[in-house]
Amino acid sequence: MRIFDLHCDTLSAVANGYTTVEKSMENLKKGNIKAQCFAAFSKSNTENAEFLKQSEIFKEFEKSSDFKAILTAENIGFTKGEISEIEKLKNVGVKAVSLTHNTENKLAYPNSPNRDIHLKGLKPAGVTAVEYMDSVGITLDVSHLNMGGFYDASRICRRPIIATHSCCNAIYPHSRNLYDSQLRIIARGGGIIGVCFYSRFLNGTDSMSAEDVVRTARHIANIAGIDSVALGSDFDGMENKNGLNSSADFVHLIDSLNRYFTAAECDKICYKNAERIFTC
Repeated sequence: MRIFDLHCDTLSAVANGYTTVEKSMENLKKGNIKAQCFAAFSKSNTENAEFLKQSEIFKEFEKSSDFKAILTAENIGFTKGEISEIEKLKNVGVKAVSLTHNTENKLAYPNSPNRDIHLKGLKPAGVTAVEYMDSVGITLDVSHLNMGGFYDASRICRRPIIATHSCCNAIYPHSRNLYDSQLRIIARGGGIIGVCFYSRFLNGTDSMSAEDVVRTARHIANIAGIDSVALGSDFDGMENKNGLNSSADFVHLIDSLNRYFTAAECDKICYKNAERIFTC
């Protein structure tokens, strides 16, 4: 089964010496990854040095003929919402963007257990950024965005919005997890939700299994439809006990998916739904 993974932090891991391009390539091949979104992650809300370093590392993955490498950006606070800076992201090939990570910046607020923060809307610079990205074909990733920002963005975007690595609040209540109402909004706009493999989002513990991922995928399919389900591992950005921890482990997930979904449904979840977003 071919795999399209919507999110990994491999660029950051390589930049910080936790893994190598060669080892990551090996795992991608073992897992039969045919398309991989690589997030260039920035901790800084003022400087773009991390993004630039990681976008250079991305070029090594882009050379591979074994899979399609797609560049995304996680936290663009360093752009301060300035159109000229966001245009630079487009010019280097960024296809999808999350406005924030886990901290507030000049564009938006992150998800938060604090209700007051969680319900704050996009900042004016965030509105400008989303409007511009939507107009030039950059897909908005809402995985780290707070609820108020999510609803603002969903009203602005005409293109599909996506959650590259998220789970479901109905299964485990966590501020990073999406409510059923959000799943439906993403689906109505033609977007997708990439199930994140992080155990803390899947079940609230340090341990997970492929069955946890399947349970979340089934819930998204029941609420939003099979065309909205995708995979967003977050490999190299998290670690699980006794579970899925690298791209090579996708083979274990496929066995579980096949027990609950038809072959055609599995192909949508594993590849076709994500492919649709990145060709529209």
